[in-house]
Amino acid sequence: FFRSASSVFPSVLVFTTPPLLAYTLPSCVGAVFEKTMAELSTVFYKLGHGKDYETIEFVGPTITLANLKQQIVTQLKMKSTDFDLEVRNSQTNEEYTQGTSEIPKSSLLTIKRVATAWGRGIVAYTDLPESA
Repeated sequence: FFRSASSVFPSVLVFTTPPLLAYTLPSCVGAVFEKTMAELSTVFYKLGHGKDYETIEFVGPTITLANLKQQIVTQLKMKSTDFDLEVRNSQTNEEYTQGTSEIPKSSLLTIKRVATAWGRGIVAYTDLPESA
């Protein structure tokens, strides 16, 4: 929701959110914000046989499997790293196994937590600094 603040300051846009909040943005920032919102994509996932889908938002038409797993672990606040996430497309039943696999926007995914050997789990997908 962008509108000009007034005829006196036509280069200033006002971003309003319901019901009472208003943020004043310069017009150049407003254009960048609009472009980013237009490029924002979503994938939907549910854990196992759950009923409700959760969302992961990202910029671009696809997200890599490694980035998706990292965002899911962060979003669900999973502490342990001795597991992996099995990711399967709910519509096509395709399983994504490579960390560089591209998952298209608006995909419906089923996530299953699977046990792995210590040190071989989800930590393989994150960019953690190596200890010296």
